[in-house]
Amino acid sequence: MGCWVGPKMWYYAPEGIYEFDGGPSVCISDDIAPMFPQGDKAGFEVNGVQPINISASVRLGYHNGYLYLDYKDINSVPRTLVYDVASKSWYTDKYFAASTTVGFNLHFSEDGIESNIEIHKMFLAAKN
Repeated sequence: MGCWVGPKMWYYAPEGIYEFDGGPSVCISDDIAPMFPQGDKAGFEVNGVQPINISASVRLGYHNGYLYLDYKDINSVPRTLVYDVASKSWYTDKYFAASTTVGFNLHFSEDGIESNIEIHKMFLAAKN
């Protein structure tokens, strides 16, 4: 199970992505639910995006109002889905038009202060 804390807490469960803000957890992945396995049945393609391979790493990251879901699909292709927290909408993040094997494995956000200036940096990790 992946987990990320920002203004809320988000976590990955095999059947979807959930948001927690101190009350009951809410599933935020209903629009992409078919991509997640249901019981012993594998997920399936949604809008041209292959389903999540739950036996591979699944990671969450948050930065400036967006939640990043990094995963490998059932064909071992790295993918990222992006959740816009304000509009409550999911989008695909496309890396390199010609590549089916290179993608980001991790989105990481760093907030802080440098030289009295508030900073918000995003770091991306990839492996080839």
